[in-house]
Amino acid sequence: MKAFTHRVTIRWSDINAQGIVSDAVIASYVEETRAALIREIAATATEEAADRRLAYLTVRQCIDYLTPVRWQEQPLNTYLRILRIRPAATELQVRIGSDAHPLARASIVSVCWDTVRNRPRCLTDTQRHMLVTYLQPDPARSS
Repeated sequence: MKAFTHRVTIRWSDINAQGIVSDAVIASYVEETRAALIREIAATATEEAADRRLAYLTVRQCIDYLTPVRWQEQPLNTYLRILRIRPAATELQVRIGSDAHPLARASIVSVCWDTVRNRPRCLTDTQRHMLVTYLQPDPARSS
């Protein structure tokens, strides 16, 4: 299965005096990648689901900073894969940088939230089908 890919631009304001991107900005790159996937999911929502004003909330995020991210002119590649799909939540992993040179890796749990009823809402079959495109269970995890 393929990973969802996204490119983020390192802005001059993202770096410190040594030319290194701050950890808080790395977290924003992870969020930007997740948001790009959510926009794709939201585009598949039915009118009924859209009427409920769904939100996709991050309920857990853990980032491993593997090596300093330095400013570069070309956009930075990020890759998102789905580790597990639950009825109302997904477990995600975002990698910043290539397989050969990973810069950071984040583990995220995202929940589909019904803002009208103020509780989790199950993903639609269409949304699940789209997420399965990026499903790559972690072989190190036992299910």
